[in-house]
Amino acid sequence: MAGHARGDDDPTPDQNWITPGFFSTIRVPLLAGREFTEQDTAKSEKVAIVDEAFVKHYFGGDVEKALRGQFGFGGGDHIKLDIRIVGVIPTIRATSLTSTPGVPFLYLPYDQSYSPDGPDRRNHPASFYVSTNTNPAQLVNAVRSLVHSIDRNLPITGLETMEERLNAAIFETRRVSTLSVAMGGLALALAAIGLYSLLAFVVTQRKHEIGVQMALGAHRQHISTLVAKQVSLLIIGGLSVGSVLGWAGLRMLASRDATLGHTPLWLLASTGFGLAGLMFLAAVWPALHAASIDPMQALRTE
Repeated sequence: MAGHARGDDDPTPDQNWITPGFFSTIRVPLLAGREFTEQDTAKSEKVAIVDEAFVKHYFGGDVEKALRGQFGFGGGDHIKLDIRIVGVIPTIRATSLTSTPGVPFLYLPYDQSYSPDGPDRRNHPASFYVSTNTNPAQLVNAVRSLVHSIDRNLPITGLETMEERLNAAIFETRRVSTLSVAMGGLALALAAIGLYSLLAFVVTQRKHEIGVQMALGAHRQHISTLVAKQVSLLIIGGLSVGSVLGWAGLRMLASRDATLGHTPLWLLASTGFGLAGLMFLAAVWPALHAASIDPMQALRTE
């Protein structure tokens, strides 16, 4: 990219070739400038539409400066600045739902990148998007008929609705997420059962001590508070260690999948509060049992 000193960690802009009306069809708004038109052909001035990540990286986030700017491809000091930016769109995941967010992306007119008379005219696949306010499944036959009316030899493959496309793209991710949630729920249930068992065992082992304290005048509230303190220490210690290990594990996974690096803090915090709440619920019965111990019976059974 001319006019920009490339560093070792500088991202390589990704690109795609589109036709007029592409962004309005997929309902991506323009932040500034215009979409491509039928006048953007191989014989007209070369133009491009870029996203916010591109503007931020190469123009310091100044959209107006980007619309006045030009760029070119290549290396060295003899790059021809022959592509003018005519529009800016929000940053989207243009290649896949799992693509790295924030990588500069630019769009070029299809008519300026491909000529019907070129050497690759026999093998130049393209994807088409059709926007409708009705059930898209009802348009399948109409789309096939329209394409065949233009060229009966033109093959149509992968004809599907956007919902089907998205479901197929996230099928594996959704399956792994469902399995992870199930395993996490099982681990949470086992942790609650383990804490309940531990506290019930502690109450049983200290039954004589609790009986003595109550015989000496300790109130039931004092006994419940004693058990609650033990629970608090276990929960605080467990959450502290678990938070550190969980954050380290998330960082390790984020190094392989950048989308995990954008996990919101409220989600992590709500998980911790939910776990703490469940732990306290698991400790309610042992605490109530400790507070209901008959001191005389506890002393006789010792």
